[in-house]
Amino acid sequence: MSPLKTTYNADVKPIFVANCTPCHMAAGYNSLKLDQYAQSKAKINSILDRVQRNPGSTGFMPNGGTKLSDEKIAILKKCLDDGLLEKL
Repeated sequence: MSPLKTTYNADVKPIFVANCTPCHMAAGYNSLKLDQYAQSKAKINSILDRVQRNPGSTGFMPNGGTKLSDEKIAILKKCLDDGLLEKL
């Protein structure tokens, strides 16, 4: 049996909601809305680049926050590898 695929709704969106609120949510001031699948999918490579930077470096995200854990970054990468599925 193959392992379950990682999806935006089940695995990625909760990371974004917990770590990118309020800036990147529907009511936030940033135009990139990470609580919306299409925008997240379109920007996944940029998101991965920025969350892997060191805190304090230019472009680091979450801005002013704590770096995502290796586990959370791995989930984002797995979602990309699994084809950026919205849901199963």
